[in-house]
Amino acid sequence: MRNQPDFSILFDGSGGIVLQTPDYCHFYNGCEAQAAEDVCNLLSGGSSDDWDQDGNEPESRFDADNPMAFAPDDIRLILKETNRELFLEGVSDQAERAFLRHIFKLNDNTEREQ
Repeated sequence: MRNQPDFSILFDGSGGIVLQTPDYCHFYNGCEAQAAEDVCNLLSGGSSDDWDQDGNEPESRFDADNPMAFAPDDIRLILKETNRELFLEGVSDQAERAFLRHIFKLNDNTEREQ
């Protein structure tokens, strides 16, 4: 059985993104591309163990059961979306839309390399 990544990502509605793992939490503001790279890393089996601990911001931690939070399976499901532009039209949060554009691109590049 494949090791399942354990993380949650939350878009705060005002341009911020919070990504948390059991041991690490980071608030991204205007860094959608980096957040997408970090999520792709986690989805591909990476971990936050080697991330810069100066960027660990436990004060940004949220309840992982938050209905607005995305879990790994949510992101995987979104990555299977075939009509991406139509899907993105339904996303009102600008940071979330930018993050999704980046993660779609990263996922496409990874699939081409395989």
